Amino acid sequence: MESRDRARLDELLRILDGPSSGLMPDAKLRWTEPAALALLLARWISREGRLQPLWVDAPSEAEAQSLAQDLRVLLPGVGVAQFPGMAPYVGGESSPPGMVLRDRLATLIGLLERRVTVLVTGPLAAFEKLPHPTWFQKQKLELQRGTEVPRELLLETLIALGYRRTELASSPGEFSARGLVIDLWPDHLDQPLRLETFGDELEKLAPFDPDTQRRTGEELEKLTIYPRYEAARGDGTPLLKAAQSRADRTPEAADDLAFRRSRISTHGHFPGEELFYPLLDQPAGQLAHWVAPCLRVKLESEWSDALRAREQERVDQSLETLRRGGVVCPDFGDRFLPGDPSRTTIQLTEWQTEATVPFTAQKAREFQGRLSELATYLQELVLNDHRVFLAGSTPGMRDRLGEILSDYELPLGNGSESGCRTAYLALSAGMYIKDARLLVLTEREIFGRKAMAAPPKRSASSAFMSDLRDLKPGDRVVHLDHGIGEFVGFQELNVGGELHEVVQLRYSDGGQLQVSLERADLIQRFVSPDGSLPPLDKLGGASWAKVKRRAKKAIRDMAEELLKLYAKRKLEKGHAYPPDGPEMAEFEASFPFEPTKDQIEAGEAIKADLESHKPMDRLVVGDVGFGKTEVAMRAAAKVVLDGKQVAVLCPTTILCFQHFRTFKERFAGFPVRIEMLNRFVDKAEAKQIQQDVADGKVEIIIGTHQLLGARNTFADLGLVVIDEEQRFGVSHKEKLKHLRANVDVLALSATPIPARCT
Repeated sequence: MESRDRARLDELLRILDGPSSGLMPDAKLRWTEPAALALLLARWISREGRLQPLWVDAPSEAEAQSLAQDLRVLLPGVGVAQFPGMAPYVGGESSPPGMVLRDRLATLIGLLERRVTVLVTGPLAAFEKLPHPTWFQKQKLELQRGTEVPRELLLETLIALGYRRTELASSPGEFSARGLVIDLWPDHLDQPLRLETFGDELEKLAPFDPDTQRRTGEELEKLTIYPRYEAARGDGTPLLKAAQSRADRTPEAADDLAFRRSRISTHGHFPGEELFYPLLDQPAGQLAHWVAPCLRVKLESEWSDALRAREQERVDQSLETLRRGGVVCPDFGDRFLPGDPSRTTIQLTEWQTEATVPFTAQKAREFQGRLSELATYLQELVLNDHRVFLAGSTPGMRDRLGEILSDYELPLGNGSESGCRTAYLALSAGMYIKDARLLVLTEREIFGRKAMAAPPKRSASSAFMSDLRDLKPGDRVVHLDHGIGEFVGFQELNVGGELHEVVQLRYSDGGQLQVSLERADLIQRFVSPDGSLPPLDKLGGASWAKVKRRAKKAIRDMAEELLKLYAKRKLEKGHAYPPDGPEMAEFEASFPFEPTKDQIEAGEAIKADLESHKPMDRLVVGDVGFGKTEVAMRAAAKVVLDGKQVAVLCPTTILCFQHFRTFKERFAGFPVRIEMLNRFVDKAEAKQIQQDVADGKVEIIIGTHQLLGARNTFADLGLVVIDEEQRFGVSHKEKLKHLRANVDVLALSATPIPARCT
């Protein structure tokens, strides 16, 4: 966090000095908006000059997530964790999502290692039956560099702790072993670790990137690995006994028990086994046994009892339905105990209930992009001695909010003064606290932006292995060194007493080639443009070497042409666009979702290119649905707002229609004319559009290869956006070279390296 944002955060927290002083033992505080409650609690636990540990309940899992998110923002650098409760899943028959199980384990380990200072839980988490931390501690495995670690014993221990052995450790809970190297991804770490041994001695222990397989960061001296399960499940036999103990509640339970036995024998687990964990034989405990002494904020007992009763009624109804269908289920009481032994500091009451702490917060007023109305409202508040904070979720948004204050000449303030200020604080929502004369607004209220979950990070290695697994016997593949072969299948080879899985390939002379999965990056599926099968190469023959020589010559020729083109572009002086103004800020803020980190970084890089005198050549790569089009539209907005034109080239008519619809919707609130050219546009209409483009009456033109025709001229072309350039034909690429001679060019691609040989 930058020093100016840290200073703003300190100012914001100090405003709550008065209300936080009322949080004395046995006080009653009324539940309010999570962001406002987080602000009050953050000030309360940091008032004495040192941070006091805190455990706070929320009336729902969703509100617990929001409260934890806001506490992380307001307490940077502090260990804030949310322990996901099992209550939403105990009335079902399936396992909770893997991320929920992983977060639970990571939180328990964080509590055990005293890395969690602030804990947030849902209404029933404190009542859950958990293993006692002493049992968890006894199961752990401690590794230290330089110590003796028998390799086979280590592998057996990892399996006993619940880790899965795979070809590549590409996700949490997996490990792979090859030779003297063991790759391991513990659940509580963000990156996997590589363990290198010499004999039985652990020589190195370092994190690595699962995508590139390269080391990242410094070597570790030691590592503690904990069980991946919240119970002593063993080989699955205790789970089957636990299920059998609850079979008398289900009529005709034989089929379900048989299914569970079958899954244990074939897969090692069965769906929903986590629901039976409290019935297994391990020392019993609750969350209170894991948490060190701390300030404890509980829901008032009457409120907590009502929430528990409502949840139990829902679960019991669901269990009744499942049991009628022959499903064996544990009871509500098998998971939850009647009490929480942790000692209460203060209580949270419902909104209508009486409280002893006079703290109330309202939802902030929403403006949905009406900036002049916002400016009038803020002016009135400042005149009435209010302090206003405009909180941006990114540094860029913070700066844009500052531009709005400047554009509307709103009075600024510092410290305890009235006035407006901006800060980089990614709060879940804004708030208005009347007694403190405080208003906090986020872009959610200012622009109407909705939060969007970041797309899950995809592992390149796991995607690569998935592509190999999709091969069928008879498919053609290309080996980098040996050429086109036929995929035969996967096979296990015993090498030095170890089983290694290999890819088996066949060549034209009957030659066989086994490729280790660790070198499978040399193999690629062959995709023919017309679907035909090419002849097989001869293993060790000269034909593939000739193909590679021709390909290298073609690449050299292409490189020579590109060098000439870029030499010409180097001599050209491009148009330097001015820095973003209010209109550009409004366009970006009108995006109805939260931009991802990658979108923001790509957008900033493109802006830097556009604002320089050199013509831009930039490629944006990303999978389908990852937001490349939004990045392109922001670049287009910057160009058209400076009076220049944009051409968007699409390889297919379908993509042309999609981009046309998306651009029209996105630019709906701006005076920008957008037209489309493809084979479905009437000839007379197309001719008129071409004329309007030449006259400068069309700012953005979207089309297929028809845009490259000789009839198309531009009044003042500033930017060419090319979607999937590798899908255009050779003749079209020749025309593209002339089109891009002295304008800015932005290419978009989901497949930057063509996956075929031609």
